[in-house]
Amino acid sequence: MPARVNNHQTCIILLNWNNAEDTITCLKAIQQLTVRPETVMICDNGSTDDSLAKIIAWAETNYATIKEINPALASVPITQNFHEEEPFPELVLIKNGANLGYAAGNNSGIRLALSTHKFEFIWLLNNDTQPSKNALKHLQQCAAKNPNTGVFGSTVVDTENPNTVQCAGGYRYYPATTICRPVFKNKPLEFVLKQPAEKLDYIYGASFFARADIFKKCGLLNEDYFLYFEEIDFCLRVKQQGYKISWCKNSIVAHKGSATIKNNKSTLTASSNGHYNENLSALLFTKNWYPGLLPVAFLFRLIGKLAALVLRKEWQSIPLILKAHRNFICKKNANALNSRN
Repeated sequence: MPARVNNHQTCIILLNWNNAEDTITCLKAIQQLTVRPETVMICDNGSTDDSLAKIIAWAETNYATIKEINPALASVPITQNFHEEEPFPELVLIKNGANLGYAAGNNSGIRLALSTHKFEFIWLLNNDTQPSKNALKHLQQCAAKNPNTGVFGSTVVDTENPNTVQCAGGYRYYPATTICRPVFKNKPLEFVLKQPAEKLDYIYGASFFARADIFKKCGLLNEDYFLYFEEIDFCLRVKQQGYKISWCKNSIVAHKGSATIKNNKSTLTASSNGHYNENLSALLFTKNWYPGLLPVAFLFRLIGKLAALVLRKEWQSIPLILKAHRNFICKKNANALNSRN
C-alpha cells in the first residue's frame, strides 16, 4: 500500500446510497494513490440495504482509525472545531439518516471537514469512480501552480473504456436551452491530453476538487437542488468571488458510463426519477441565475423533453416531466417526490 504522504491535507468525500460494491471499489483505488488523503468521509444517504454493514466490515480490516458520526454531530456550525484529537481518523462514516440528495448529502461531509479547520482541499468524488494512482498528486500540483483557481476537474474516462474520455474537467452550458455539453466527450484519451484547455462553465461533479476556503467564501452546495445543477450553481458563485475553475488534465479518474448507471439499481435517487429531478433542477437554476430566459427554458424543456421521450418511446417518464413543471410552478421542492420512496 502506498505511503500516506500529505504535502497538502486533503479530505475526500464520497456519497453512498445502497451501493457498497462501488463505494468499496472506490476506497480500494483511493488506497493506491501515491499521495494519500488525510481523511476519507463517506456520507451515507440513509441506505436501506446492508451496504453500511458491508462498508464497515471491509473498512475495519483496511483502515487503522474509523469513526462513525450521526447526523446531529455532523451538523455542527462550520466555525466550530468538531474534533481536537490528532491525527484525524483515516475514515469517517457520516450517517445522514435519509436520502437527502446530492447537495445536502455531500454538505454533511463538507460541513464537518470545514469545522475541523484541518483541510486545505476537499475532493468530492462519485462513489462509482476509480481515481488513477497519481490523480490526487496532479490535482495538488495544479492547485499549487494556480492559486487563483478555486475548483479543479479531472480528466474523467469511462471505466469500461478507459481510453475514451467522458469529459475533460467539466461542461459548457447554454442557458436558453439548458443544454449541458461535456468537453471532449467520447474523444480518445491520448488526443485529449494533447489539447489546450477549453473554456469551462462548470466542473463535473464526478471529480470536484476545491479549496476548503472556497466553501467558506461561497457557501456550501445549494440544497434547493435534490440532484443535478448543484455543480454549476456552485461554480458560478466561485466565479462571482473572482476565482477561476480549471481542468487538471493529468489527473485521471475512471467513472462508470451513463448506460451502466442507468441500469444500476444503486443510484443516488431513491426513486430513480432522473427526468423529474433534472427538469425541476434546470428550471430552479434558470430562475435563480437567468430569470430573463425562464420562459424560453421552460418551453424548451417541456416541448423538447416530451418530444425526445416520445421518439424513444419512454412513455413512463412523460408524467414525471409534466410533474416537474407543475411542481416548479407550484413552488414544490424535489424532495416532495423523492421522500416518498
